[in-house]
Amino acid sequence: MKKIYMPYLLILISISFCACQEFLEAKPDRALATPSTLKDIEAILNNNQMNTLYPIAGDIMADDYYLEDNIWNALTDVVARDSYVWATTTYHDFDWQNAYNLIFRANVALDQLEQVTADDASKQTLRGTALFLRSYNFYQLLQIFTLPYRQETAAQELGIPLKLSSDINETIRRSTLEESYQRVITDLKVAASLLPATRAFKTQPSKAAAYAQLARTYLVMADDENAVRYADSALALQSQLIDYNSLNATAANPFPLFNAEVIFQAFNTGRGGVFQQTRARVDSTLYRSYSTNDLRRSLFFTRNSNGSFAFKGDYSGRNTGNLFAGIATDELYLIKAECQIRANRVAEGLATLNSLMLRRFRTNTFVPFTASNRLEALKLVLLERRKQLLFRSNSRWADIRRLGGEPDLAITLRRRIAGSIIELTTGDLRFANLIPQNTIVLSGIEQNRR
Repeated sequence: MKKIYMPYLLILISISFCACQEFLEAKPDRALATPSTLKDIEAILNNNQMNTLYPIAGDIMADDYYLEDNIWNALTDVVARDSYVWATTTYHDFDWQNAYNLIFRANVALDQLEQVTADDASKQTLRGTALFLRSYNFYQLLQIFTLPYRQETAAQELGIPLKLSSDINETIRRSTLEESYQRVITDLKVAASLLPATRAFKTQPSKAAAYAQLARTYLVMADDENAVRYADSALALQSQLIDYNSLNATAANPFPLFNAEVIFQAFNTGRGGVFQQTRARVDSTLYRSYSTNDLRRSLFFTRNSNGSFAFKGDYSGRNTGNLFAGIATDELYLIKAECQIRANRVAEGLATLNSLMLRRFRTNTFVPFTASNRLEALKLVLLERRKQLLFRSNSRWADIRRLGGEPDLAITLRRRIAGSIIELTTGDLRFANLIPQNTIVLSGIEQNRR
């Protein structure tokens, strides 16, 4: 799918070595090799790690699954084990360093593009690609290492370090939460203006992907007008939905790699084997919420020998515990439906939702959803969002965070360990994970509160 060009091998090796260190703990030596052509820069951005190193912390902390006591006790990855119970001292070092290494690569590409004299379509596409990938990683970091976005407090809350160049001597500081989200939006809008509508491979971001990520970003910012606007913009370019009646429910994974709904293909890193089918058990109440005519009941799940259920419907086309971290059209329909309902366009929102759900039920069995009021419709679309985007990397976690600002929709997370109940409630400071301690010591940036 992607090429790694030999002239750029040295810098890839140097960056890969750097990935073993905390961000800011060891500075990469850019003098080892300098990309000088568009082909060199393309090699940076087309490296498969740009699609495979996305955070998993939110998935471990979310509630789409549970671990039986013996499985939780047997986890050897301490970070994964502690994250499951929202421990107060957990540092998600890999999520932090992987994201900033990808951001570094994007910044190397952006800086070197300024030195390339050619000014053609390929250069603009590479710039759009780098901006998309940088903003995509900023967005992921915001979901893991900052408190949920609230418009009234975002200008005072801490965001993330916005690394905008590959200069290793640049002073690092944490921007505000508002600055951080605005940077994501700015990068994505420029990326959308530069990227082609479609790309040769779904591992390469397109204009549709940039619009889709804008819709997702505005959704977590509770900007419903812009969320639906950009969802529509993305759907105008790619709106295809799979008729689930065409899929093989007996397959180990019924969804092929690069399926028709995928707009941008990416995976997260996995951690401690938590999401292997032999470990993660699907929440039983959630499983029972799928009706017998709902094809997702058989396409998404497989029954374990003990009567519990495992998830098999990953849009990554595989079931390795590395969850789909990309963007697909089904999510856009759900964003659009929710935001239409929030804007009191309830009939339009339900129509959008029904156009998606029609393709999720057995032929001639779907009865269109109805609701008697806005709140009922909103709860309906949020339930279907959870059922459709199950185990999509950080999707459920982002929803739990954003819905905490609405009393009628707020979610309390609960774990049962050895008969004891552990809770994570709205407003808890643990929604912003601790930044790795080495980064704090070496950079001097402020740690998240506890």
